[in-house]
Amino acid sequence: MGKEQIVVVGAGVAGLTAAYLLLKKGYGVTVLEREKAVGGLARSYRYDKYTFDIGPHRFHTDRKDVMDFIKFVLNKDALVISRMSSVYMFDKYHIWPLRPRTLIRLPFTVLLRAGIDLFTRPSFKGESFKNYILSKYGKTLYEVFFKQYTEKFTFISGANLHYSWASASVDRAVIDKKLKMNSLFDTLKVTLMPKPVNTKFLYPKHGCDIFAIKLANLIKEEGGHIITNVKNVLVKKNGKKIDSISFNGKNIKIDKLIWTASIKTISEQLGLDSPKLNYLDTLIFNVEINRDLGNPNQWVYFGDKNIIFNRTSIPKNFSPYLVPKGKDSICVEVTCRDKELWDMPAMIMPRVLKDLIKTKMCKRNDIGKVHVEKVRETYPIYSITYPGQLKKANENLKTFANLYCTGRTGAFYYNNMDNSIEMIFDLIKQFPEVKG
Repeated sequence: MGKEQIVVVGAGVAGLTAAYLLLKKGYGVTVLEREKAVGGLARSYRYDKYTFDIGPHRFHTDRKDVMDFIKFVLNKDALVISRMSSVYMFDKYHIWPLRPRTLIRLPFTVLLRAGIDLFTRPSFKGESFKNYILSKYGKTLYEVFFKQYTEKFTFISGANLHYSWASASVDRAVIDKKLKMNSLFDTLKVTLMPKPVNTKFLYPKHGCDIFAIKLANLIKEEGGHIITNVKNVLVKKNGKKIDSISFNGKNIKIDKLIWTASIKTISEQLGLDSPKLNYLDTLIFNVEINRDLGNPNQWVYFGDKNIIFNRTSIPKNFSPYLVPKGKDSICVEVTCRDKELWDMPAMIMPRVLKDLIKTKMCKRNDIGKVHVEKVRETYPIYSITYPGQLKKANENLKTFANLYCTGRTGAFYYNNMDNSIEMIFDLIKQFPEVKG
């Protein structure tokens, strides 16, 4: 009898980790990827001597097994980096998480109103992001930052977002669990800490996708197959069992399917009710800079609704190997839900460059080539109805015993790379060893 055959859809961090671990357990594994390269949302773009990731990526985890695996894959290609990030508010840059000197730079009226909010915050009722933030931070900080940033980012009002978006987005921003930022009291504690927590994380010195590339090479060494540029994937069932999968005009029989692509797509292909679960796409403007900007930030959040982008990152501050000597670069992120904009992203390029100059990220003469990339399904949208929709979708999908939906996109879970690895580690425990 031959090996049990498992197909993994998606060659992102989750899919590749699953493939490798399954191969080590003795399964036959094929990975299918719709893009031309591996990495998923953690892939990189290279133009001559410039390398850009899809926004800021880094590895940071408290789980020893996950960190050991990351170090094993990266081997000597890992850099240890100290964190440096900021938020742009009131036409100024402020260190994030907040530090004592930030206080004197904020408008006095904002500080006064935020202080009063400590004692007048409403209790949390309902399930909305708006009500949750009001109960934790108060009206002032909600109006001046959280509302603007979140509604610009998601295109959904705070009243129609689920409150879990707050914990997801704040957790993504803070990273270090020693820094609690889930209430105004916690924020003030962090602000008044005598010493900042020096968060460390790992980064692949030649670009984030090096992790995926190295892992893909390990998969091939173990006898696994990776097929990129896959089109027209169609999952076929026989009763309540996944029977085969077709792609690029081919059809292969499978024993199990690990799905890290859209949970909506797999539901529809299996003839199930299509869940009302949507994703944000992202337009990336990778800007080559003709000089060293001297900006220490790795990434910056832009809450101002009049600034078109949500976040920028500076690749050189992750690794000096990502830009030519004496040069710099900026990765600019703009979330997108508009088909016309998605089809013609160049229409907003003048605005993107104008706002980079307006926010003093760079000067006009600094700007060299600009490369536009389109990235699908970057963020799950936590609408206020998503918990019920996700629960129903998962219940329906679990009726197929040989189907496993996982990873950021497949599980509809806003997480980081190390969280995806952790999810896979826990999932693969369900698979017994089959080696002789």
